Amino acid sequence: MRLATIARQVAGGYAASGRTSATVIAGSVGRGRADAFSDVEIDVYWNRSPSDDERRASVERCGGVVTTLWPHEPDEGEWSEDFTVDASRCQPRLSVRARAGRLRWRPRWPCWRRPAAPC
Repeated sequence: MRLATIARQVAGGYAASGRTSATVIAGSVGRGRADAFSDVEIDVYWNRSPSDDERRASVERCGGVVTTLWPHEPDEGEWSEDFTVDASRCQPRLSVRARAGRLRWRPRWPCWRRPAAPC
């Protein structure tokens, strides 16, 4: 299963909770530059602070198995969980960072430009 497909499956599992304002596929998968060493990173923006049961249910909805459910980190203002999807096929670890509140979009300019090719 391709990483982008897995990422969309996971994002859908969180969105189906009805308690998120946005899910963002981040990292190399989100940029379309994933390789054999990539993991999947997804940022989830909850409408309010999620319970551990809501977080577990979101992972289970996408067919995942939680490996670590990290507690709230006040300094970072986020929760995170690590889990696998379709582990029998050696899929990479998935990380989800969650924040309560609205998504604030701050693009890095120029976001359309690709880096120069190496010499």
